[in-house]
Amino acid sequence: MFRVLRGGLCLESEFPETLQGLGYAINKKNFLRPVDSITKQIEPEGFFKYKISNNDRFNDRHKLNFNRAVRKEVVQQIAESGLLEPLYLLGKPGLTTTKPRKDTPFVPIYCSPKKKLLAAKRVVVIVQGSDDQWLWWAWNDIEGAKSLTDSSVLGIAEELEKYPDVALVMLNPCQLRYSYKSQQPCSFEDWEGQIRETTSHSSATVLDKNLIAGHETPKKHLEYMFNHFINNPEYINPKAKIDIIGVNSGTDLVCQFLNKNWNDYTPAYARLSAVAMANFYTPYPLDKPECAKYLGRKGRAWNKTEFAKDEIQAVPWDDPKNKDVGEVLSTIISLGPELKESQSAFAEAYKDMLKWLNKVAQNPNYDDWEKSELQPKMTRKGEAAKEAAEQKVRDEENDAAAAAEWKVCDDKKT
Repeated sequence: MFRVLRGGLCLESEFPETLQGLGYAINKKNFLRPVDSITKQIEPEGFFKYKISNNDRFNDRHKLNFNRAVRKEVVQQIAESGLLEPLYLLGKPGLTTTKPRKDTPFVPIYCSPKKKLLAAKRVVVIVQGSDDQWLWWAWNDIEGAKSLTDSSVLGIAEELEKYPDVALVMLNPCQLRYSYKSQQPCSFEDWEGQIRETTSHSSATVLDKNLIAGHETPKKHLEYMFNHFINNPEYINPKAKIDIIGVNSGTDLVCQFLNKNWNDYTPAYARLSAVAMANFYTPYPLDKPECAKYLGRKGRAWNKTEFAKDEIQAVPWDDPKNKDVGEVLSTIISLGPELKESQSAFAEAYKDMLKWLNKVAQNPNYDDWEKSELQPKMTRKGEAAKEAAEQKVRDEENDAAAAAEWKVCDDKKT
């Protein structure tokens, strides 16, 4: 019997954690581009290259370090802009603006400066999906399809400068594990990509010490932030209206959060202005009719569809007696079939989202379903009934035609 000794196992590959070390750079237009290995010049075109080996683990390790390098660049540009400031969540009830020691687990978020939060009349809260990379929206965008500004939180932070008295809070349901080895918070992808003893070893087990109290899951993170930050007059103006933006699977997280807490959280919901969603994920059935009605009236989604850009893909059911929420909670606006990736929806639509959120904020009685440009000629049930009736007529005509053909054949035989 043969066995492989530990010394014969392959060691993990290590890569630099800087863009320059990985062969990439940011050009003058803030696009990420590869650097020519010979001339050392930034190439005018080009994307991040994931597959540089036939070994998937090697590629994953390379991508992990690229993620970290890009995030460092985004964080640096945020700091230089002065538009957002970091806040560190240490667990119950810890919130601090000072970065903790390296041996202290924490979850970072970004928000507008405290003075602006306390003076804001409206606060936009962004909720990404737990499987996203924090601070940017889609891989296809960040790796070169769009500028670092449009593909990350930098873009919406700059765009919000056009709206006075509006502040921003960027939650972080993505990085809820803390690694003592790398001494930084990790997403699931980051955790799996951490360096291991050898390539044959499995990833480290997530222990209780790697989790932060109150932020063990994305749902708990969202509840904690509403209870201890958004509804805390020490941080945010208690009279400020709240807009929520769900991105990718964060749309489902938002819908489930609202549905679960709707009856118990009325003071905060009275402050809700509207809910916008990008790359809308169909949520599990909601059992609170009031919540479903709210999302139909003051919710709107932007998705990649086969419809032309800016066309309406779907509208919510308008029957108030209908307890079955169905698959469509809010009006869905198409971003067109030209959009390459569905995850790019937010980078494509965030400016339109902010315009719509501002429009709703200006009109407290706004009802998306009652807007004439969104009203179909009949309800979905009416359309279904009409389609069924038309199909019945077509079936009867086809049956009559088939019967006539058979009669002709029978006549010829006789």
